[in-house]
Amino acid sequence: MRKGSLLLILGYLMVYILPLGVRPLVIPDETRYAQMGREILDSGDWIVPHLNGLRYFEKPILGHWAHAISLKVLGNHAFAARLPSALAAGVTAVLLLVLVSRFGGGPSLGLLCAGFFLTCIEVFIVGTLCVLDSLLALFVTGAMVAFFFAYHADTAARKRAYAVLFGLCCGLAFLTKGLLGVVIPGVAIVPFLIWQRRTHQLFRHLWLVIVTFLAVAAPWLILIQRREPDFWHYFFWVEHVERFLKPGTGQHQQPFWYFIPVLVGGCFPWTLLLVPAGLGLRKLDDPDGLLKYAICWLVFPFLFFSASGGKLATYILPCFVPLALLLGKGLWTYCQSGTAVHFKGALRNGAILSFLLAIGIAATQLLPQTPKIYGLSETWKWQVMIAGGLLFAGGFYLAARVKTVTHKLTFCLVSPLVLMCAASFILPDQLRIRKMPGEFLRKNMPYLQAADILFADEVLSPTLGWFAHRQDIFILGEKGELDYGLGYSDAKHRFLKNEEFKDFLMSHADKHVVFLTRTRDYYNEYEQLLPPPTHSESSDGFTLLEYDPELVLGL
Repeated sequence: MRKGSLLLILGYLMVYILPLGVRPLVIPDETRYAQMGREILDSGDWIVPHLNGLRYFEKPILGHWAHAISLKVLGNHAFAARLPSALAAGVTAVLLLVLVSRFGGGPSLGLLCAGFFLTCIEVFIVGTLCVLDSLLALFVTGAMVAFFFAYHADTAARKRAYAVLFGLCCGLAFLTKGLLGVVIPGVAIVPFLIWQRRTHQLFRHLWLVIVTFLAVAAPWLILIQRREPDFWHYFFWVEHVERFLKPGTGQHQQPFWYFIPVLVGGCFPWTLLLVPAGLGLRKLDDPDGLLKYAICWLVFPFLFFSASGGKLATYILPCFVPLALLLGKGLWTYCQSGTAVHFKGALRNGAILSFLLAIGIAATQLLPQTPKIYGLSETWKWQVMIAGGLLFAGGFYLAARVKTVTHKLTFCLVSPLVLMCAASFILPDQLRIRKMPGEFLRKNMPYLQAADILFADEVLSPTLGWFAHRQDIFILGEKGELDYGLGYSDAKHRFLKNEEFKDFLMSHADKHVVFLTRTRDYYNEYEQLLPPPTHSESSDGFTLLEYDPELVLGL
């Protein structure tokens, strides 16, 4: 147990914490949430969420508080912006460890399930980004763990204590991403109680849950309603009801089956082990009901998200906690049952596949006339990737050869760590150029600092605000997700159509103006509608245009 705990902690620090600040923030999500946290600190307004100085009611306040506090303590940089997500992923793994240790088979199996959770590719990616999904998964997991402890509590006092904890976690989840924080536990718990024929337990301490939930969520809800009377209409009706019930009005439209490949691919590399895990689950007894609970926790939220009008891959992150639980319990049981033929076969297939992928990457980089992932100056990156892939293959091969179950599963968990740790360092430059404008903006910081007025397209406005330390960026072209905030009378002047830009420059001839946009997605299409700039800087991904007063006077 001591060695396993140390290995889990070291792996978590190596993969989740140490590389956090290596890569620049990614557009649009990371720069959006980082900027919202910074705007709280700049404005001192801890009640009304703002993005680029505009009202932004798509999400509640708690996630923005977490980012603001991290930025306040550590400074305005990528590490601080991403730290809340990484810490949330780690605490979620601890909650899973506690649940499995108490009900699922002891501390060793708890460590195994926590390790599987942290090494799922989606958990890793989302847990190292400045977004809200890891925080939501943490509080949902806290609620689910609290309920199961309450379900098995042997005294009324303990049941009440866990009911309070359940309400607390639901309230925190609500303050992170809205009604999902209540719906996800609800759609999992109700079917479980029906399955167990114990629906009477649903209402026994419901009043205590509601009181605790309101004690957590109501103060902010009252304060923001007093400040912004339109908040509830937009937040509840537009962001929840319409986005779920009306596919034509929601964002991110996808088919019903969209989350199936997301879930299967998101648990990679453990996708390879799903079959032996399933065979192991068939042999399990379920005296505590944890297996049924995990199935309901996985299946019914998954179906809920699949029925939603809008879908993003990150939405089902809370489903990876019960998936890791089922995966760990299934593999542990299967490996202890005898020959474990399917498990060994899956490991060998995984080792062969990883080896072939490493060889394939080397071939594409070395052979002429093949599409390249990396440029000529990035040789060391693909070499590191190949080394990590070979270590992964070697770990799976050793896991197939060793005898004891503990060593088999330990080799499995250790195998992807080097590759995961190196991921932030070996991103291809073409991805950085398209999705990470930080280096481009730092290079052109003198232009931003000299500008009186900054313009950007709607996707890049939070990015420009983050790097220029401003929240008064004008929007040119389309409103996008800023449409609601720009609809207020005190913000309408912050948006211009392309054809209005020249007249704006003429009427602000005494101002130095800089415009940042995406080269391929925007500038190449609308270049002919914009006046010629005094100066321009461009990369494959972004274009910066400078307009000085002398040029404006000459138009």
